[in-house]
Amino acid sequence: MLTSNIISHLKNQNWLAAIIDFIIVVSGIFVAIQVNSWNEGRVSKQQEKVILEQLYSDFSDNVDSVSSMALFHKNKASELDYVIDMVATDNLEPTSERAGNALMSMFQMPPISASMGTYKSLIATGDIGLIQDQELKSLLINLESKLEFEKSMLDYFRDMNMTNIEYVRGLVSVQPNPDRSGTFIKVDFERFRVDNYLLTVVASQERNHLVFSKIRGDVAQEFENVKTYIAKTLNKPQDGTSKGNVVN
Repeated sequence: MLTSNIISHLKNQNWLAAIIDFIIVVSGIFVAIQVNSWNEGRVSKQQEKVILEQLYSDFSDNVDSVSSMALFHKNKASELDYVIDMVATDNLEPTSERAGNALMSMFQMPPISASMGTYKSLIATGDIGLIQDQELKSLLINLESKLEFEKSMLDYFRDMNMTNIEYVRGLVSVQPNPDRSGTFIKVDFERFRVDNYLLTVVASQERNHLVFSKIRGDVAQEFENVKTYIAKTLNKPQDGTSKGNVVN
């Protein structure tokens, strides 16, 4: 309607009316664009808040689970150190349950159980662009880098362990009790006396667990960093309980 009026005013050379109608049309378009842009921005903010809430929930759980894994490796190293001390002092106890359990499980390196579903979905769908905070994006990139490094090191240790697992086969065995009341774990400590390399294998695995405790402690700390930053963005209170679980 206004467009027709403008054309009519131009034909009649009514320049002032044409200019006024033109200004009204342009203003209307500008306002419509601004309203639409505001609505899109509001929707994007709401979507971003939902995403941050999901990431916060995921990463809060991950801080605890990955910290527990870091502590798991630290304890494994401590138990293997106990075995090394027994051999070094020649205080050998073939039926030591502690030594038997330590040697039997020394190659255990389970993968971390981290919830990354929300983050992976954001990457796959391209919705990562909904996160406007550049610092948060940098923290997420650092976290992803730590996770990739952890995975590559896990593969490396597992490959390295394959040969050693075969080498120590038979060192630990489960034997029936003489009274048939159950079983006990027996360690063939005589092999340590005749095979010096065997102690090297145990010491190497102790070191590997210490290294992996540090690696997974770093991953837990990265989860904590992202979680804390998101909490500040969402104005969530921080009680510090999770952070105390991070093992370095």
